[in-house]
Amino acid sequence: MYIYEIGYWSMEECPVHTLCCEKQYSKEQFDELVSDCIIRVFKQRSEDALKKYRIEEIYLEDSVDYLYSDAIDILTKEFGFKSFEIHAKFIPFGWASIRDKSSWKNERDEQLNLITDKLTKKMPPESEHNSL
Repeated sequence: MYIYEIGYWSMEECPVHTLCCEKQYSKEQFDELVSDCIIRVFKQRSEDALKKYRIEEIYLEDSVDYLYSDAIDILTKEFGFKSFEIHAKFIPFGWASIRDKSSWKNERDEQLNLITDKLTKKMPPESEHNSL
């Protein structure tokens, strides 16, 4: 099973979806496949709008953020991709001391504090030892 991500970025927080597939794609192959799916979605929406409204030019959202979710549908229905849910992540802030809760106090997160709490229960306070 191979893992892939599809999403977009902007100046705001943006979604990224994780998919898995039995087939292995290189980065270039995956980029080609996803970009083809996004173009296909746009062309289909354009054709649908032309049929529905019977006018030659109609404004359609043409940015990736409006198109990528339907591209995911194509990937899952036609290319064997499946949703892949990550059940847990362990990604604590990495610059702070794991021994001192005052280190990077405002950036500390729950996971980093968990490490600190577990470590300090097993070790004497930092002032009582030099280092590990």
